[in-house]
Amino acid sequence: MSRTGADVRVLVIACSLAVAAGVAGCAVPGEPVEEPVSSVAPARPAPEVADGARPALVGEPRWRAPFDDMPNAVADVFVGVIYPKDDQSALSIVGVDGTGVTRWSVETDPACLSFGVSEAAGRAVAVVLSNDGDARAGKLATTVAASAYDVHTGKRVWGPVTVPGPVQGPGLIFWQNSPSVVGADAETGKLMLAAATGEPVPGPAGSEPVYEHDGVGLFSRDGELTAVDTSTGATLWRSPDLAGGRAEPADAPRASDRDVIAVRWERQDGTVETVLHDLRSGRAITTAGAGGDDLRTTVLPDAGAVVVADPAGARAVDRATGEVRWERADGAALDLTVVDGDVVYGSADGRSVAVDIRTGKTVATGSWPVPWARAEGGVLLAPVQGGGDGARVAGSGQAVVAYRRA
Repeated sequence: MSRTGADVRVLVIACSLAVAAGVAGCAVPGEPVEEPVSSVAPARPAPEVADGARPALVGEPRWRAPFDDMPNAVADVFVGVIYPKDDQSALSIVGVDGTGVTRWSVETDPACLSFGVSEAAGRAVAVVLSNDGDARAGKLATTVAASAYDVHTGKRVWGPVTVPGPVQGPGLIFWQNSPSVVGADAETGKLMLAAATGEPVPGPAGSEPVYEHDGVGLFSRDGELTAVDTSTGATLWRSPDLAGGRAEPADAPRASDRDVIAVRWERQDGTVETVLHDLRSGRAITTAGAGGDDLRTTVLPDAGAVVVADPAGARAVDRATGEVRWERADGAALDLTVVDGDVVYGSADGRSVAVDIRTGKTVATGSWPVPWARAEGGVLLAPVQGGGDGARVAGSGQAVVAYRRA
């Protein structure tokens, strides 16, 4: 999927400070994490997958990905995890290209499972966290650090940088999850790092970071939001300059997406509404009523539109004009996740769907697996239904298979 604006995509690998018994800790902050190796594995042959077990609209399986959990697409590379082989082994973070070749692999703490993406300054990097725990020596982790690696080559770009805890997001935002576990200071607070340099991003005095994406950071203090360029520190916009009233990010976990932030406004007359704003400019795109926990936003980058959905229906809004391009008022709980050309995959009322992004009409529906990710070039990754036993051991996850649209 092509993207506009700043062009560094950062993949964040989250590392927990708590270390389970029998699991080795990561490298001590300040020491180099083991350098990745290039071209570590050829493409794996694709398994046979029955027609009904493939996503709609795709052709034959092309290759099998090595991942044991849901990967993320970063430009033309998929990045994901391979579980440890046993309780003395490390977790592997691997980058796989569109042909199925594993380009690089990094070993880290088995607690470092979750990851997210962000972009800035012209380079795609993976940010891998390490801690100073060593369960085999009876030592709990007390410090965690972040290092960035080029997504295509695996070479270190910056770091290690000490951070107050694991990545919590959205984006490059770090803070302590369970300070009592590690004996750390509960007042350390949150920290945002600049994707391009790894430098801490300062916000207005007394504010805390609440959102980061593609080199734009958002800070909140007492009902006021401030957006900054994380590379330069320059203020991009402040909520008091946009409208009157208190402003906070909407609480719903899917209300904001990529470079569109959902803001809950409490107006001076007491009314409350949620408005979708362009993260970099602050410009209002459309309103989303009172919002709510079921509000879901999906950015359609190549179409220049955003889909706003809730249990009552969904509509696609032109980002430049605010014009409604199409609307569905069928009451289906539309949850869209992966865009592939003129189709977006997702689910509605418990069934898999493929929706035409130009018209909003459903072009396919069924019980097939919804794709997990799409890389530039049109390769989709999807799980094979029924695989995996839930154990976090290498090879125990669902089979993940590559496809292209037919």
